[in-house]
Amino acid sequence: MKITADTNVLVRAITGDHERQSKIAQAELAKADVVALALPMLCELVWVLSQGYQIRPTEIAQVIRHLLDARNVMVNRPAVDAGLVMLEAGGDFADGIIAYEGSWLGAEAFVSFDKRAVGLMGTQAGPFGCFHKLHISREYEDESGLLRCPGSNRGGERSALCKVGHLRAVHVTAEG
Repeated sequence: MKITADTNVLVRAITGDHERQSKIAQAELAKADVVALALPMLCELVWVLSQGYQIRPTEIAQVIRHLLDARNVMVNRPAVDAGLVMLEAGGDFADGIIAYEGSWLGAEAFVSFDKRAVGLMGTQAGPFGCFHKLHISREYEDESGLLRCPGSNRGGERSALCKVGHLRAVHVTAEG
């Protein structure tokens, strides 16, 4: 059988913190012909292991690599590798995946209010080579910190998200 596992199944299989469920989770993963690891599940797994179980990023990266080496696992490997690059650089696994998928979809820049993520993105080679180091100009940020899209701001409306088609209208400044 081909399966995709929810995060709680992977957590039980990895941590062994619930004797009965952990054995069931490990057995289900082992007997499956294919275990499809969805990217959102892996992002959630990293968050749960780091925040809920206080596991260090280097150990989480080892766990993920061990999962990827299983004979029956299917995953978007380049995206996971991008997440691992960010995780091991001290950033968020999810930011690496977001940047990779954005690039795959044709994005030319990773834009974020998270200065650390932007900084890491600008210094990492490999999966992030096509991104420019960017930060959002304060000129287009309102008092709540939400980004306003010039040209799409009618009647004082604020928008937390700009449509992809309006991305070029967002004022950003390049550094380094």
